[in-house]
Amino acid sequence: MAIEYAYAEENEQQAIKEKILKQLLSIHYHLDSFLASVVTPNDKPEVLPDKIRINVHSLMRDIKKKYGKHDDIRKEIDTILDGDETSKAIDIIVKSRNDGAHAGSAGERREVNQVELNQMFESLKLILNRLANVGALIKEIS
Repeated sequence: MAIEYAYAEENEQQAIKEKILKQLLSIHYHLDSFLASVVTPNDKPEVLPDKIRINVHSLMRDIKKKYGKHDDIRKEIDTILDGDETSKAIDIIVKSRNDGAHAGSAGERREVNQVELNQMFESLKLILNRLANVGALIKEIS
């Protein structure tokens, strides 16, 4: 879908974007409904010991350590970590994830409005673009 969007004419991009947003809303609705039917306020979710939460900034610093001697890769990673736009985008995604993962103590659902959804969509596009650049640069030197 993202490839289709990237190669679409400008007048077609809005329709594709709306289709993606509808699919995201549908996924969110179905996941939220599933979780509401499975987890009651008295249930405690099971945390599996093999599940490791990855800090995006830490992961990027590790990649920078390994490939930082290459100027292009280092610059791209610095943009991800310190660039105003990309760093804010990561913060938006992490905050959205945390909001979704931590429902209120009474188990109430948190609805995402269209503005937040658009902001998440734009943030994901920006982050994925930057990460794809890093991946392409690493592949180039390998």
